Amino acid sequence: MKKSLLLVIAASLVAACQTTSGNEGASARSTASPDFGDFGPWFNAERSIGGDAYRRVTTTTSDGGQMLMEQFSVASGQCVGRDCQNNSSRQERQENIYDYPRHGSQRQPKEAWYGWEIMLAEGTAWGTDQAIGPIILGQFKQGGVNCPLFIFKHQAGYTDPAIEMALPRGTGLPEGEGDCVQPVSSQAGDVRQLIGTWGRIELFVRWAPDETGLLVGYFNGRKVMEHRGATCVEDCENIYFKYGIYYANQRERASKPVTAFYRNVSRSLDRKSLVASSGP
Repeated sequence: MKKSLLLVIAASLVAACQTTSGNEGASARSTASPDFGDFGPWFNAERSIGGDAYRRVTTTTSDGGQMLMEQFSVASGQCVGRDCQNNSSRQERQENIYDYPRHGSQRQPKEAWYGWEIMLAEGTAWGTDQAIGPIILGQFKQGGVNCPLFIFKHQAGYTDPAIEMALPRGTGLPEGEGDCVQPVSSQAGDVRQLIGTWGRIELFVRWAPDETGLLVGYFNGRKVMEHRGATCVEDCENIYFKYGIYYANQRERASKPVTAFYRNVSRSLDRKSLVASSGP
């Protein structure tokens, strides 16, 4: 991202948030609505903080154009319900596959492309400056299955600045620390590449519970993961996407606030049809 665009965003965020903010049902109250491609409606995921933790923000770019972003914020110690027992915090939007069912019982096309772009706020703490725990910035879940099918994350609390793509699996332990492991993972980049700069994630997924499954992941146009094997569990029913911030199982030290901006979250049957940015 060009520095001039960052300065414009920083200068205009407060005023923009006052005019375009929204939480549940934001698509009706906002002055603008993002293009989500083939995705249907969204809602605040269970145990999300709510309120001003989610906003739609329109900013003016350096060339005078308008850019629509979604802003997610999680402050230190914020939690709802069972997340408080697990020292977890979240503000996520979830694909509403139950009220608006599509694509059969799987709720996803058998094969699809997915894309989203993320920018972490300037000054975001990472690594050992944060509490130990994964900061998840996009995940696929399946109804009735505890662990995500896929996550994009930074493992905070350690010296490693990596951001990863991973396919977690359950251990059989109750929800909380140690309930999920990552038998398949790949480093996508460095979390510092997302601080004050847009990063683009693209996935091709063939949903299947066996060796016919396929997941190929790209970060900023570079292929960083290719997994051949199961991409969902058993009947593969009720698969849905969530995006925002999920800071799970925080420990060892107090967490610091995290703010993330999203744009161009979309699904398509081919890569060329994904919603993508025309500018920086």
